[in-house]
Amino acid sequence: MTRPHSTVPFEDADDPRLRDLLRDAVLDVDPTPRLDEVLDRAHAEPRRTAWAVALVVAATVAAVAIGVGLWLPTASDAPPAAAPEVLTTDRVNVPVYYLGGDEAPRLFREFPFVDGHGSLDLPSLAVGAALTVAPSDPDYRSPWPSGTSADVDFADGRWEITLANDEVDLHRRPADLTSREAELAVQQLVYTVQAAAGDAERHPVALRVGSGSATTVLGVPVRAPVVQEPMPSALAPVWIIEPADGSTLDPLEVSGVVNRPLPFVAWHVTDAAGTIVESGRAGVSAEQTGATYSFTVDGLPSGTYTVVVTRGREPLGAGSGTGVAGDLVDTKEVTVP
Repeated sequence: MTRPHSTVPFEDADDPRLRDLLRDAVLDVDPTPRLDEVLDRAHAEPRRTAWAVALVVAATVAAVAIGVGLWLPTASDAPPAAAPEVLTTDRVNVPVYYLGGDEAPRLFREFPFVDGHGSLDLPSLAVGAALTVAPSDPDYRSPWPSGTSADVDFADGRWEITLANDEVDLHRRPADLTSREAELAVQQLVYTVQAAAGDAERHPVALRVGSGSATTVLGVPVRAPVVQEPMPSALAPVWIIEPADGSTLDPLEVSGVVNRPLPFVAWHVTDAAGTIVESGRAGVSAEQTGATYSFTVDGLPSGTYTVVVTRGREPLGAGSGTGVAGDLVDTKEVTVP
């Protein structure tokens, strides 16, 4: 899909300050691999203030998604949560992390559209979506009890997320949630709020329940602010960014991100009967976290297929959840017309 270009009412749209800010903003937030074009043109300079990063993320994500204009004021020393309403729109897409995998769950990311009601408080919108918006991929899930809501703030160098649920005691871990799933549920909010704000400093997250402080949330100790768990243990090694689950397209143009330093990814495509009809390997853009990959499969007959991508090893066969061995792969079901 061709996205319309945004208009930037800057004195000079090629101002190096703008390019620098865009590069800093997209280092952690990449709605699609198309942002590599921005990264390639950007200059590597020291990190700008957190407020400026948050503002550019707000403008960049919304502009990429819906093609609206953006405004960049002078940076200040305000916290990363300070994202003023520089755009007016009813719907905006935000980065949201979800759990995926069965035996060894990991975090996967989507960019759902949410009702902003004229607000561009992206951290609040994203955390709210993590708690209430179902992922488009049925292999992903949010483990938070139904009816959970959250208020998001930034103070004293940390994020503050206040959770509430009138029906469930959020201090305790539900019986249907494993201890690891509970830990990842907490990390789901940590990764989501930091990504939505473009928080390159990875400020810790203080969790509260109701009007008081909490020593545990879902049974996870939170007496001290929670820091981001390292990517190798928290994130799935590979993500499929495009196509989205349920897409209809021909040929199959697949692209994604790796969350490990990998030389390549392995992939295969199965038909409705589970038979592998195509397979191969795809190199990644660089052997580093956040690198991208892509490949194209054409000539498939009309029908429903499952695209499976794994971290550089040959797939072992079909599996439930996100596929073979839980966190090793990502899958998308697609239709060839």
